[in-house]
Amino acid sequence: MRQLALVAALLLVACTMQRTYERVSQTSITNYEGHVVGHREVLRDIETNEQFENVVDYTPRYDSTGKLIGYEEPLPEGVLIRTPEGRRIGVRYRDLRGRGVNPSGEGVSVTYPPTQK
Repeated sequence: MRQLALVAALLLVACTMQRTYERVSQTSITNYEGHVVGHREVLRDIETNEQFENVVDYTPRYDSTGKLIGYEEPLPEGVLIRTPEGRRIGVRYRDLRGRGVNPSGEGVSVTYPPTQK
């Protein structure tokens, strides 16, 4: 009985260990218009040296008139807003506190003004 408990505890510890990945390379994915619509990254497991490819597609973002203003890269805490050229111009955070009042709300968006030349 004691050995069974020890084996169960070891299995539980083994299942909770998180893998650590290192980014080997990242390349942008562009469409026929030259807009950056995603990226492809190659990740490597530090323990096993196994490599795999992860492709992230960006979601188009339009203003109220229907004009494309950029793309949204999904992140765990929200989205990163990018220009069609791929530059970072803002973020949108998912705020779960307002879901009771505004269930269809996308969250708070913060955009950076363009730099003056």
